[in-house]
Amino acid sequence: MKNNTTPVQSNQSVAILAFDVSKNILNMTTAIGGTRSDHEFSNRTPVIESQLLVWKQRALMAGYSQVLVVCEPTGCYHTTLLATAHRLGLQTAWVSGEAVFKMRAIETNDSGKTDLKDPHVIYTLASMGKPLICRHYDESYALLRQWHALYEQADVEAVRTKCLLASQIKVLFPDYDFQKDFLYSRSGAALIEHYGANPQRIIEAGNQSFKQQMKQAVPRMRQKTIDRLYSQA
Repeated sequence: MKNNTTPVQSNQSVAILAFDVSKNILNMTTAIGGTRSDHEFSNRTPVIESQLLVWKQRALMAGYSQVLVVCEPTGCYHTTLLATAHRLGLQTAWVSGEAVFKMRAIETNDSGKTDLKDPHVIYTLASMGKPLICRHYDESYALLRQWHALYEQADVEAVRTKCLLASQIKVLFPDYDFQKDFLYSRSGAALIEHYGANPQRIIEAGNQSFKQQMKQAVPRMRQKTIDRLYSQA
């Protein structure tokens, strides 16, 4: 753990624990007891829990009535910190990335992000009453939100992948002019499975062999469709 201290003045009844969060490391600034101190520890549940319990006890002994854990949203790396703090009965809040960026330029005359400066900036914003509400949902609703986001992302990726495949088919098979959905039908699957949608392989197999193979793979495939595929190949 890394520590250094700087005297500050604070009359707040809420003890602020301001965090800069990364994948593996948490950098924290607090002013419990009237002295600002910086700390660094691992972003792992057992370590977070033990550290928060220590600072909760110190805050109570110093006369604070509440402890606020505040950080900048990181997408996912803040989840363990805020969930653990909530479970231990501590208040939780966020500060916006835009506010941190602007305050950093004012407080440090430097717009560059650093793990050591940002906790100080976040602490300043929290002490000014600028944190944002951090909501904690019951398990069922939280899972619904999480899976909905995954579903939406999967839907976007499926569309992107289909467009990419269609463009690559066009490069490989320039005269292929079927709709995109054809590739995902039984007929399209047979074309890819047996010939890789490769016109050279289709021609090498020969017209009669190609027709027999496609009919065998998809008995209900129209003869007109088979002829059209071979003609385009």
